[in-house]
Amino acid sequence: LGIAAGRSGFLDRLTELSPRPWYWSSLGCVLLMPVLLVTGGAFENGLDAYTTGLRWQALAYALWEQATAVVFSMALLLFARRRLNAPGPVVRIASRNAYVVYISHAPVIVWTAYAWLRLQLPPAVKWVMLTVAGVAVTIVLGELVLKRIPGVRRVLS
Repeated sequence: LGIAAGRSGFLDRLTELSPRPWYWSSLGCVLLMPVLLVTGGAFENGLDAYTTGLRWQALAYALWEQATAVVFSMALLLFARRRLNAPGPVVRIASRNAYVVYISHAPVIVWTAYAWLRLQLPPAVKWVMLTVAGVAVTIVLGELVLKRIPGVRRVLS
């Protein structure tokens, strides 16, 4: 889908779209989750019905998750196109390495998380650290290592 969007100029036409429906839809997705949790009995019975088995709660969660991903992605794309269209040097390096980050982030995140298992920090702090480290390491990996391998630069650029 990304290749088709690139060939058709989809991203170039994003500035023509109004961001408001996507912003409101994002808010709607956020507000829908508590409704799903209450109606599905998550507060009385836990979250198992949302994560396992053939239950309406698992189906509702799966649909909510996918719709939320699309709506938030569009809202963020439209916001970035309108408000963040003058990148600085850090953003230029990051965007130049976006594909490298995409293909290499999973093992970097897993290895870093595994290395930090013994850290006694709150989960939210570890998540922030992992996010920052994951982005930084994958960009450096792309900029300094992967793009220097003969034949790889052409594929990743």
